[in-house]
Amino acid sequence: MHYTSVSIKNFRSIVDSGEIPLGPVTLLVGRNNSGKSTIIRALYLSQEGAPQEEGDVRVGSSEFEIDLKVGEWSRISRVMGYSPIDPGSTVRLIGKDREQVRARLVEGDKPQPARLAGNVEPNNAIYPVLATRRQSRYEEQVRRDSAITVSPTDSNLVSRVMTLATSEIPEARAFRTACRDVLGVNLNILTGEHGQQRLGVQIDRFTEIPLSAMGAGITSALNLLLSLSSSQNKLFLIEEPESDLHPQALKALLDLVVSAARTNQFVISTHSSIVLAKLGAVPGAVVVHSKSDGKVPPISTYDVVSSPAARLSVMQDLGYELADLDLGEGWLIFEESSAERLAREFLIPWFAPRLLRLRTLAATGTSRLEPIMQDYLELFLFAHLEPMYRGRAWVIADGDESGISVIEKLKLKFSGWPSDRFINFDRPDFELYYPSLFKDDVDRALLETDRRRRREAKRLLLNKVLAWIAEDELAAREAFSQSAGEVIDKLQAIEGALLALGRVSGGVASP
Repeated sequence: MHYTSVSIKNFRSIVDSGEIPLGPVTLLVGRNNSGKSTIIRALYLSQEGAPQEEGDVRVGSSEFEIDLKVGEWSRISRVMGYSPIDPGSTVRLIGKDREQVRARLVEGDKPQPARLAGNVEPNNAIYPVLATRRQSRYEEQVRRDSAITVSPTDSNLVSRVMTLATSEIPEARAFRTACRDVLGVNLNILTGEHGQQRLGVQIDRFTEIPLSAMGAGITSALNLLLSLSSSQNKLFLIEEPESDLHPQALKALLDLVVSAARTNQFVISTHSSIVLAKLGAVPGAVVVHSKSDGKVPPISTYDVVSSPAARLSVMQDLGYELADLDLGEGWLIFEESSAERLAREFLIPWFAPRLLRLRTLAATGTSRLEPIMQDYLELFLFAHLEPMYRGRAWVIADGDESGISVIEKLKLKFSGWPSDRFINFDRPDFELYYPSLFKDDVDRALLETDRRRRREAKRLLLNKVLAWIAEDELAAREAFSQSAGEVIDKLQAIEGALLALGRVSGGVASP
């Protein structure tokens, strides 16, 4: 890492932050104007080219101090001989209004001058991806010096993209793949009437969409994708990566960040529960909660969020809704909503009542089973609950080709879990377990080939079954014991496995 901790005094909203640990991924969460960007700005000042602003020095102070505990990747060097600074050393950044930031190596009683990291690739230390980076216009002239200069804004975006748009070097191919996976576009170099070049998407020989006409989500993500495609041993300072991105595009972007975090360091501010759950599950990730006292001038304070209850509380503050964070004793995830409802309301209370300790969830299709399991796993890892909840989810799919395929994939992906947590019914459709008096209705619904009409037919059939159960529940229970014997056997096997696991150890205090 570049820095393993940061301590800040008299900088903007901070009087004294204390020592804030930094991990391979550090996530800054908190309300607006609580001091998240202050941390990012303080770190950015360790690289040349970071703009100094009026108001960096806190009101009533003459200078600020930013102490950085140096990691093995640090690009800050000694002035004499440009020799690197030993990992574990402390570098202090000192700034006064309208004066250039000075770096000092803190060694003994006599601090020694140090040199800030450069801002020209490949010798830069930091890639800033700030909320203020967007530009209404981009530099149209393509220049190499502009393309390799790390800027706090996107003004040089065209020059940067041009260097990789048509090249076949590995990072260029990685960049183009990322554009397709995250943004869903293939960027082209477009030529104007007077020979000038610009970026955009070529629709056909006569139709094109220039970059300036594309959505904010595309332009705001491009510089980050560029940097991710070729970075190693860099520090990324990212403000609110979720801005202007569709959740699916955001998840694809976060997958790239998780991969890049093996060889880079990230400090990210966010208001997104998706970002927090995904990146908070990275091994060694640090979550820091910023708070402001709301006074004038405000004072920001920072707490490291590490306990399961505290992490879940932060998730709730960000609006995380998956299973409403009611953790219970585990989960029972069905492919189909009809199976989930009948199991939750009737089959489990009738035949496997101890499973009432589990949360049930309908995936509404095989394509959603794997993402839901991945979401749960990331929640476990983020909240430090994975050891106590390992093996406490069961996934049940129909016995058709699609259901069998997804269950086999889940067994491979979650190979550390018992294989009996991933189950197929023997029959291809759950409706085939309805009592025999519904046989004609089931046959008609399943013969429907149009997906939408088939779904509607199954919904109406389920309502008919529910109305029948309400008329005589005892008779319905007896009928299901005959028609759905295999389903009941599987639920009772899950009940036995749950009892063998015992209660969740440790538990989680209510946030």
